[in-house]
Amino acid sequence: MDESKNTTLNNNDNNWSVEYKNWEIDGREENKQLKDELKNSSLEIDKLKTQLEEISEKYKQSEESLLTLRAEKDYGNNPLKEFKDNLDKILAENETLKDEVSKSSKNSDDYETIRDENNELKKSLETLSQKYDQLSSRIKYDELEQNLAQSSTNNEMKDSKDSELRHLQIKNEEYSREIKLKKEASQYQSALGSATNFRINDDDRNHHVQLKNDISELQNKLRNYVTTLKGDFEIKFDAINNLIKKYDIKTSVTPENPKKSLIRAVLQHHILKKIIKDMNKYFNQNSETESALHLEAEIISKSKDLEDKLAEFSKTRCGSDQTTHATSIKIRQKVNIALSNRGFSDIISDGKDISQEHVFINLHKNKLNSEMNKYRIIKDDKKRKSVEKLAPDIIREFVRLIQFRLKIQEPSAQIKWIPINSDVDSSIMEGNWDKDDIDNLVVEVCSFPVIGQDLDDVENRKVYTPAQVFTKSKSYKSYVISMSSKVAKRISNLSNTTNSGPESGNRLIMYPYVS
Repeated sequence: MDESKNTTLNNNDNNWSVEYKNWEIDGREENKQLKDELKNSSLEIDKLKTQLEEISEKYKQSEESLLTLRAEKDYGNNPLKEFKDNLDKILAENETLKDEVSKSSKNSDDYETIRDENNELKKSLETLSQKYDQLSSRIKYDELEQNLAQSSTNNEMKDSKDSELRHLQIKNEEYSREIKLKKEASQYQSALGSATNFRINDDDRNHHVQLKNDISELQNKLRNYVTTLKGDFEIKFDAINNLIKKYDIKTSVTPENPKKSLIRAVLQHHILKKIIKDMNKYFNQNSETESALHLEAEIISKSKDLEDKLAEFSKTRCGSDQTTHATSIKIRQKVNIALSNRGFSDIISDGKDISQEHVFINLHKNKLNSEMNKYRIIKDDKKRKSVEKLAPDIIREFVRLIQFRLKIQEPSAQIKWIPINSDVDSSIMEGNWDKDDIDNLVVEVCSFPVIGQDLDDVENRKVYTPAQVFTKSKSYKSYVISMSSKVAKRISNLSNTTNSGPESGNRLIMYPYVS
């Protein structure tokens, strides 16, 4: 009995053992299968996470696009708001899912729940993808509309700009043509102005201001050449008195009463008169010699002929241009500018680098020094040589002045000698006098002529340098006649201003008394 029970128990144990092993095998297989499913679920969850991250990135991009669109246009309540709410909800569910997945790795019993939730998540993802596609389409459509509108605006602006550009191009072409015409006109006017403008530049040596300075320097050289006649000098009074009489001066000089100021004035007058006489002779005799030694005379002669012919041509030929009339003046100016620069300078020998003093200067400097020695002797030999060296410069500069430089001015300037016994006129004369004595003075000798333009026209004359004069007192008879004449003139003027008054018939008449 006992053995039978034991046998039964053993059989039962064996059966249970077999069943247990079978159950264990089944459990292991089921567990393995569950683990495989969990592994697959984990992979699927990872894939889902990746998709969620991509969706999140797309959401961010969509949100940025939404912000841009909202800045450009207010959409109001649009699908983006719903999309954002759903996305936030899904993200929250995703976090919960992550926690649950983490727990499911420890507890296989939650697999079914995870799988269901995973399926729901897939559905939500599909829904979200559809909404995302709709939203993307909406955004692209809005952007397309906006781009089309902008493109239309840009086209309108482009057309406007193109029209404006064409207008500017046309105006630019007009301006270019106008500038070109003005430039051509300016060049023509410049050429015309140069041809008809006779004005001398301020910095030119022939400008009247510089001309005045050069005349002043020449006057100083002339005074130094005559000398002060004081000290180691000998005055030849007989020769001086003969010279004084030659110029109709009534005063005489003596060793006791030498009147050196008068002698100096007479000598200066004599020197300049002699230079003018020699100069005129030179130009008259050498105008047609065709010699290089006398080119100054030939140039003056031929240019004067050309000036006269051009002036006649301008008067006898029809036309309204200014250049033809101006040509003769410009030729006069240009020729005399050249002559004033180099006239009577040293002459260069043919084919040689050496030069020699101009024949006119060489001849007349010696004559002038000899002439001066007739009237005064410089006892100091060194002083005499120093003084005589001034002669060439005085001759050259004075001839250049009156023969060339004055003709450069337009109209030509001129010199004028003040006649002896002329009344003093301080507007054209300089001398040593008091203003109160002017009415009682007359010119005894003019030592340097007045230089200017239109000197005979009292109203319009232009004086460059006044005449240098030596004066004397009027004789009593001359003084009375002069004063009576002036008084009568003043009374006559006064009478004329009151001629219409009730007492106009009562006139005072003064006759000069002459003894």
